[in-house]
Amino acid sequence: MHKLLFSLTLALGAISPLFGQSPQLQTPLGAFLDLNGQLIHGHADLDLAPADVLLISFNSQITPLPKYTDTYYRPDGSSVKGEILYTYGSGMISLKKDEKSKKEKIKHEVGGAVKRGVDSLVVADAFFHWVKQGWEKKNIPLPRMLLHVADTEAFSFFKTTHRGINNYVVYVKQTKMFVDLPVSFFKEFKEVAAALFTDYPDLLELLQKKELPHDDMPQLIRFIQYTDAFRSQKPLTYTADLKLTNAPSQIAYTAQVQRYEDQWRLDFSTPSGEKLFTEHYLYAKPQLKHGDFVWYYPASGIKRREYSVNLGEPSKSQYYYHPNGELQYGTLLSDKNKTLYLQVQSPDGQSLVDGKGTGTEQVYDQVIGRTLVREFQERKLTASYYIDEQGRKVYQLADHNASVKQLKLINKTLSSLSYYPKEDAKKGIEGLVLVRVLLDTSGKPEHTEVVRGITPAMNQAALTLFKDSFINMRFSAGRHQKEDVVQEVLVPVYFQRFYQPTTYYHHYNPFFNNPAFMPVTPPSIPRF
Repeated sequence: MHKLLFSLTLALGAISPLFGQSPQLQTPLGAFLDLNGQLIHGHADLDLAPADVLLISFNSQITPLPKYTDTYYRPDGSSVKGEILYTYGSGMISLKKDEKSKKEKIKHEVGGAVKRGVDSLVVADAFFHWVKQGWEKKNIPLPRMLLHVADTEAFSFFKTTHRGINNYVVYVKQTKMFVDLPVSFFKEFKEVAAALFTDYPDLLELLQKKELPHDDMPQLIRFIQYTDAFRSQKPLTYTADLKLTNAPSQIAYTAQVQRYEDQWRLDFSTPSGEKLFTEHYLYAKPQLKHGDFVWYYPASGIKRREYSVNLGEPSKSQYYYHPNGELQYGTLLSDKNKTLYLQVQSPDGQSLVDGKGTGTEQVYDQVIGRTLVREFQERKLTASYYIDEQGRKVYQLADHNASVKQLKLINKTLSSLSYYPKEDAKKGIEGLVLVRVLLDTSGKPEHTEVVRGITPAMNQAALTLFKDSFINMRFSAGRHQKEDVVQEVLVPVYFQRFYQPTTYYHHYNPFFNNPAFMPVTPPSIPRF
């Protein structure tokens, strides 16, 4: 196995927000293939997730750079596949098509791209020639590649590090020119945006009023995509790639976009027409979860959950839950990042809590195949658990959720361990393994299993990590009502085959702190 550098960080919260920075209001879509090959669509529920989720990233530390079988795509659409050695400084790649062939040098062409996992690094010599003079005096290595982020009708967006960790380059399709979009500098950004996005006056107004943060590029791009889809009446196409599905095949779904004055409505469905969910935003800026939201079971089209969110102060919302297609009512009040349940009712309309908001409800979790018990105390959700085969309460949410001890020490010590399967690394396989870890009352893992996998070797490597006694002693136990409890923790284990270490942050933009252009996964994994 390769010698690896492990980067281990603690991600607070188990949900990766789809829009904005209010995780308690997020319900991101996910599409996974389970170990039986069955497609699961669902929504993430912050209430059912532990407060602390352990995230481990695997990064190769091989010197010199390893050779990987990748594909280089030329601007004319042709491609060359082989063992590629990346040499950024010279603008060249070393290519060996097979064992018998000789190495050949290919000079990067403007617009050419190398596919890395699920990301593309696009060569943009024309752009870097333009900015080169300003950076030569600072003796800063000038990158020659851009990480492709998104496409719209008029633009292609790329991430670059030539001016900091969160800056972008925009390729204008009409003029075929690269434009530097200095996200880290608001004054410069505003001037460039005014000339660049003249066809999007609503966007410019939001940026001018700072209602849409200028450095929130994912939301800015999403606004442009929504506007394009509304104008053309063409549905947006989304693809859940390897980083989300852990499956060789890609799963597509679409969203039909409608607009009513300053409101957006998105109806999501599968290619076969199965309804997934509807988002109706009451503001023109989709980064705010303000509006009405409905979720459906794809096979039946029955409503699974619908609720409305009002971002006033305090934020009053109505909440409806549909486990297995059965309607449950509830109303919540969100005030200063706290959720208060004013009503929780059964399918027949009977209240499940008393006048003080104390009581319990039961919800069936389709993923683990168990009935969850949710406890409410004075309008607050205080616990969520299920009963295992031994009759024990296994908590997913407790007063004090299980966490990781001595994080910095673990981060250093893991650099001496090796878990990345060599054959998978040679084949360029990378991605995410999701492990369910059951912690006993002392915080020691007593059971681990893979619930989302990649290859058998990678799945086993992820499990091996938790069998090491060093790891076992670094969990603190969950506590509820001043007693240690058994708790289930979902641990995303990310395999990454490139040598540069990547630092992960709990941030809704997974590209935010990724200066090495590494393929990244959002730091929190939705629970289904």
